Amino acid sequence: MDRKTIMNDEGRRSAFDAVISLLAHNRQQAASPSYQTIEDLSDALQKRQETVQGVRVCRVPHSTAHGVFSRSWKRIPRWELVESLWATLYAHAELKGRPTGAMFSLAQVCDRYREVEMAAPRVLGQSRQPQPVAAAPVSAEHRQGADLLVSPMDWDSCLSSTQGTAQSAGNGGDRRGIREVDAQFVAELMERSSNAPWRPYRDVIPDWFLLYVMAEPQLAEIRTYAPLRIPSLLQTSEYARLAITRDLPGIGERDLQRRIELRLCRQDILYHPGSPKLWMIIHERALWEVAGSRPVLRAQIRHLLSLAAHSNITLQILPADEANEAFADGPVTVMRFPERHIDDMIYLEQREHALYLHRNRDVTYFSKLFSSLLVAALPTGDSLHFLNELL
Repeated sequence: MDRKTIMNDEGRRSAFDAVISLLAHNRQQAASPSYQTIEDLSDALQKRQETVQGVRVCRVPHSTAHGVFSRSWKRIPRWELVESLWATLYAHAELKGRPTGAMFSLAQVCDRYREVEMAAPRVLGQSRQPQPVAAAPVSAEHRQGADLLVSPMDWDSCLSSTQGTAQSAGNGGDRRGIREVDAQFVAELMERSSNAPWRPYRDVIPDWFLLYVMAEPQLAEIRTYAPLRIPSLLQTSEYARLAITRDLPGIGERDLQRRIELRLCRQDILYHPGSPKLWMIIHERALWEVAGSRPVLRAQIRHLLSLAAHSNITLQILPADEANEAFADGPVTVMRFPERHIDDMIYLEQREHALYLHRNRDVTYFSKLFSSLLVAALPTGDSLHFLNELL
């Protein structure tokens, strides 16, 4: 009798979760077509024998689309269905006039799917454990509620312990009932992030960046001044590739791809119901800082113009002669939570380090500086005209 094999189901599930994250992002970019719309459009493409970006589309049943996006599938779909689902989402984006530059490519989806196929089988009678799947190194401690993170990070030291209360800062207002962002609050963010879409990419998230990634989907408002680069929430995949390779010149292709995927995965919050309000002030220099490809820059600018049409996104350009040198070294983000009793937090990012300021004195200082930049920047209409002139 031939020896039977059973697949390492957990490893394959974890690997396929990474595939789903890419497809779910593309679905958001394609205006979130319903499962029935996906079936109908793929069926029409199959009957017309049309190709989409080189893919000969086959019909994607309603049940398959539902199983993938609800993560309720019982067996992993064959590649023919996965690539047809990708192509159908791409075609739907084009039909709706949505930009496709921010969508994951078929090659990126294919790379993740290959790692599903490479999940090592376990032969009955063998005691050797399968090797972990590189595409989704989600260990047990990353999946357990409040014990999501096992890390040397000391959150009390990460959260700036700048001395001074509201009274010492000169604000004598009554702050009773106001909850500060502290280590306990961070623990609650971890618990809320147990099934977050960015989870499969934990291996490429530096410890100093993790708090921001956890908090970002929970925010009601994000105000950022970007002196050197387009903010990561607004980047196209090709712009992100140039920016990451410039910051990390020795990075390998696999880690580079995963960092790009993480960046685009985070952008899904822009398209969800109840998405945060973004107010982005971009220094004129940031539009030229990532050199090397004029087509990439033009595609990025078109993407910015497309995003500016969203009611929850406000873009302003700060002319070079209006720059504040206090912000020359890195971006500044004011993070506002939806709960009124939770303090704002300031995120100061450097290349390999970050500070999270939450004391009232610091929040007030940086909020006022952001307001001064808002006044100095071009109005929104003039900013869009400025971007159009760069095309």
